Amino acid sequence: MANRSSGLTDWSCGILCIVMVALIWSASSVLVQAIFTSADFARPVFLTWVANSLFMVLLPLRWAGQRLQSLPFFHNPGAGSRSETAEEMLEPSQARGQLPAVSSWGSEMRAGLMVAPIWFAANCMYNIGLSLTSITSSTVISSSSVAFTLLLSLIFLREPLTLLKVLGVVLCWVGNGLTAAGDGPETKLSKNAVWGDVICLLGAMLYAAYTVAIRRLEPKDLVLFFGTLGISVFVFFSPLVLWLHLANIEPLSSLTIPIFGLILVQGLLDNVLSDFFWAKAVLLTSPSVATVGMSLTVPLAMLSDVFMPRKWLVDPQTPGATSILASALVLCGFVLINAAGGSEPGDSCRRRLEIPLISEDAERDAS
Repeated sequence: MANRSSGLTDWSCGILCIVMVALIWSASSVLVQAIFTSADFARPVFLTWVANSLFMVLLPLRWAGQRLQSLPFFHNPGAGSRSETAEEMLEPSQARGQLPAVSSWGSEMRAGLMVAPIWFAANCMYNIGLSLTSITSSTVISSSSVAFTLLLSLIFLREPLTLLKVLGVVLCWVGNGLTAAGDGPETKLSKNAVWGDVICLLGAMLYAAYTVAIRRLEPKDLVLFFGTLGISVFVFFSPLVLWLHLANIEPLSSLTIPIFGLILVQGLLDNVLSDFFWAKAVLLTSPSVATVGMSLTVPLAMLSDVFMPRKWLVDPQTPGATSILASALVLCGFVLINAAGGSEPGDSCRRRLEIPLISEDAERDAS
């Protein structure tokens, strides 16, 4: 009974992470397109490179946290008895707050190196598509990655296929299709917009690939995993950014401090904070459930059109009956897949994260 209760708690935390990610992603899409249009800085590859390189900040943050924990004023005289009680419930290395062994470090770093190219390509495709097509179109197409994720999960993860999952995916696809159809009559489809839609679809496929890759590799130390990913992106793709600048494809001469500041804010919130929560959601729920959560950005985008000031939005559109119906279908699909995935919460209990950013007894490691 205790294991089942713990599993349900993990599942609930995973769902909360998904909702938080959807909120951040919805706001970020508006910010990114505003940088491309209002700030006249359409440099999607550079933006992707900077934003994903910011994962590097997780490594010094954890090191600093461990050093702080070693200071005398962080010590709690009464913590000893509580730590001993916790140790009875946790694995020995987990209860002591120890860092992974050398072999574990190597495993986490290999996972970061393997996922980095797919991760960068997926985010780059989305940002390129966002610079060519509307926010609604890019959001709808990106939400279609749930079908690719479910397919890859069936093949590589042996995730069980249930009627609820199939019905949930169908509802999401129908809802997304209605959203696109509702926007169609009012949208002038240009050649650039069509290419943007195609690129967003490629990004959705790549998103599904790295979603399943993370679940397959199942990194325990997400801080080390994302830190390695950030270093890999910074090192491996800096030549690409330099070449695009020299080739005048993405010249950086118009880059200003305010624009760079907006890119940093977008990267820290959208790529570092939200993706960390998203990875926790994948581990605490399942790849399909986490990916369906991205569909929540569709109704959130419509709510932004209704309640946000018009001057803050890029090409704002008032949702009609078709859009409202589409949002309802997407939400129903999310609930169905969530219900199907949450029927076995015990599995999520075995996927809890083991390494926190600041461990309780990190002073032992820092000494």
